[in-house]
Amino acid sequence: MPHALSAPPEVNALGFFQLRVGGTLFGIRNHTATWLHTVYNQLRFRIECRGTHCAPFACDASAEMIAEALRVSGYCMFPTRSEYFGIELDELYSLFATNRLHWSVYCDESFDDGSQILHFDVSDRVRIVAFRSLPEPQNFDRDSVREAWLPAETFYRLLGEWCDHVFAAWQAAPKVDPDQIDW
Repeated sequence: MPHALSAPPEVNALGFFQLRVGGTLFGIRNHTATWLHTVYNQLRFRIECRGTHCAPFACDASAEMIAEALRVSGYCMFPTRSEYFGIELDELYSLFATNRLHWSVYCDESFDDGSQILHFDVSDRVRIVAFRSLPEPQNFDRDSVREAWLPAETFYRLLGEWCDHVFAAWQAAPKVDPDQIDW
């Protein structure tokens, strides 16, 4: 089977995408939760950009503090702090975005349950921080914060295997010719 990176990006199908982090599932389990095309391309991109999902605080900061930093830097209109980890809020949110640390921004239908997933490449390991947002922009459910550390080889292999599986299932599925649909 070809590696996921060699597959074309036309995987259009409805489905769901969940992550289990620290024993907790994040994401919606519903067969029409998201277009798998979005998730598929996001994961392919993550694999292609392996080693670039980095932040200076990724190794030492607590998962809860990282979750708070994301929520305050990206969503709080009137923050009570001006920095986290010695980084100003504007610069911090830019770091989250530029290094594509925040998955939910790019796969958001999957995470309509308020789940937020952060991914950090830390040397030969990957750190995942997951939590659920609350309706107030700066808040999150502190009890939902989970984290996992995996060897980078294992993490990226799992992403590639998921992409390969979804692509193979999509290839095997019957297709509808749009010209044959009576709109």
